Amino acid sequence: MRLHQFRKPDWRAGQRLGNRDRLVTWQKGALQGQLWTSEHWAQVPAALRVRLVEIIVAVPGFRTHKLVLVTTLLAAPTYSAEALGQLYFRRWAVELCFRDIKTTLGLDVLRCQRPAMVRKEIVLHALAYNLIRALMQDIAHSYQVPVQRLSFKGTVAALRQWRDLLETTPPGSCAGRRLRQLFYQSIARDRLIERPGRIEPRAVKRRPKNFRLLTRPRHAMVVERSRKQSQKPSKQPLILAPFRTDPFTTPLRRESCYAPTSPSCAARTSRSCPRDSKPG
Repeated sequence: MRLHQFRKPDWRAGQRLGNRDRLVTWQKGALQGQLWTSEHWAQVPAALRVRLVEIIVAVPGFRTHKLVLVTTLLAAPTYSAEALGQLYFRRWAVELCFRDIKTTLGLDVLRCQRPAMVRKEIVLHALAYNLIRALMQDIAHSYQVPVQRLSFKGTVAALRQWRDLLETTPPGSCAGRRLRQLFYQSIARDRLIERPGRIEPRAVKRRPKNFRLLTRPRHAMVVERSRKQSQKPSKQPLILAPFRTDPFTTPLRRESCYAPTSPSCAARTSRSCPRDSKPG
């Protein structure tokens, strides 16, 4: 993790492992934090051996930044500073995993009401997520593909599409093995685009709808009028457009007919108004 801003690193203390790479010992504080319980505070060790590593972030077109990382991976030959820096910049993958659980698997809204059922719902979603990740790991190992290049959502969609064939075909038969191979190939070919150094801002693309939440039964819910509907009426009078009746659907009266200007127009008027025409 990244060193907290209130902790100032001392590069002269501790054991030197390299340039800006030190082993230091952190002592347990005398005061218990407000967020800690007595049981948890008693389990904290009196001293903790950690490693401080400074990494330099140099991106073309941007300023150079320096970060100080704190880790419990103390073996410098095994875990170099460059490897720790690359691992730190992959921390956004954790947020993507949470997105897969909440959005793709639908755990953003809990459907159950009782606490026991809510726990079961969370456990079942975690079990389904781990099974899908295990499947992706097996496919990545079989076809020598980095597991980061496989799409979690694409794997879930492939499982839904191939579910009927996989359930009806015996897994131990020749057709079942061939079907499983084709299923693995379809997921392995659907790879994500490699985008190194991609920026993931904490922002949503769509704006939420400006509606109230349904917190009561529908028959008892009363929604106030919005600000647009509660505005004062305009002072200008309402002007309605003139409405002309259809002569073919609405019968016309004698006084509503227009005076004909020509014999042909008079004939058309007499045909359109059958009640106005006199017999003989």
